[in-house]
Amino acid sequence: MSPTMTPSPRASRAIEALASALRCAASDITHAVRLEGGQSNFTYRLTVASGPVRQCVVRLYGTGTALLTDRAQERRVLHLLHAHGLGGCLATFEGGHVAEFLPGRALSRREMSDLPMSGRVAAALARLHVVPVPADDIGLQAPTFVVLRRWLEAARAAVRVSESGLLDAVAARAQALEEAVEECSARSDNERLRWAFGLRALCHNDATEGNVLVDEASGTVHLIDWEYAGVNAVASDLGNHFCQLMAAPGFSPESYPPLSVRKAFVDAYLCARARRNEEAKGPAPVTASDVVTSAGDAAALLAAADAYSLASHLQWAAWCAVQGELSQGIDYDFAGCAHNLLACHDARRHEAFPI
Repeated sequence: MSPTMTPSPRASRAIEALASALRCAASDITHAVRLEGGQSNFTYRLTVASGPVRQCVVRLYGTGTALLTDRAQERRVLHLLHAHGLGGCLATFEGGHVAEFLPGRALSRREMSDLPMSGRVAAALARLHVVPVPADDIGLQAPTFVVLRRWLEAARAAVRVSESGLLDAVAARAQALEEAVEECSARSDNERLRWAFGLRALCHNDATEGNVLVDEASGTVHLIDWEYAGVNAVASDLGNHFCQLMAAPGFSPESYPPLSVRKAFVDAYLCARARRNEEAKGPAPVTASDVVTSAGDAAALLAAADAYSLASHLQWAAWCAVQGELSQGIDYDFAGCAHNLLACHDARRHEAFPI
């Protein structure tokens, strides 16, 4: 650091963590910048004077975030991503980790909704979803309703009695929705719908504004911030992304992406996923007409994503209830957001998942 600059205590901790990970002197780290965004952790971009790694990101976990995040699972995901060239983790330490710096700027909700950028976001999710996951690694599992129940338990332990009614309402709706999803997943008269609900992959589970970057030079879209990632239903990852395109903190039902936006996203996702699968088989070139899947696949996956979007409303309502207690110093109406999300679920329930 410049001799005229005195880093904050958190920045100093980030510098020490990076110096330890890279086995260099703290004085070799010339620049530390706190990155904007994120409501629960502290993230810094650090520049190293010399060596093979010149820029890194150090994340310091916020107080109480272990209530919502399985840090052991997060480390597994980060190392798996690193092994497959998708960024990931360079080192871990008590209370944080060091990751590669990915160049780019965060996309806004509007940008992620508009073509052609939405297609690039879909391709980034497809690139993630074809990462091979060890079949016997139960430590990578993050099913939507399991995580939702865990977050509800954390919320009940953390929030004030005045919000217990909200949590009871979320829990009741989550149980009913889980039963409906299980029924639809097992339904024998619609093979495509069973496929759409049953498709599993390594998912991001939080592809929201701030966690999706575009490299202006190459046009490549990167996903960052993996603390909720794990093996989950693909439809849940897509449905959650649709929810994240809504205008926060109001989350009015009218701001759910229109059918044209969702359909274009699912079409682009399936095309990108098919391309990835073909590339894994061999070097032969693949054209768009070769990889477009059936209309039945697209319609089924869109229906499943819309159904899982309801679970996202409930999941993030529970998250807001916990975060409101953990982040007292942040100027954000977490409680109001939680109630809006619950209301949004209720308003969209029968249209999005009419069973």
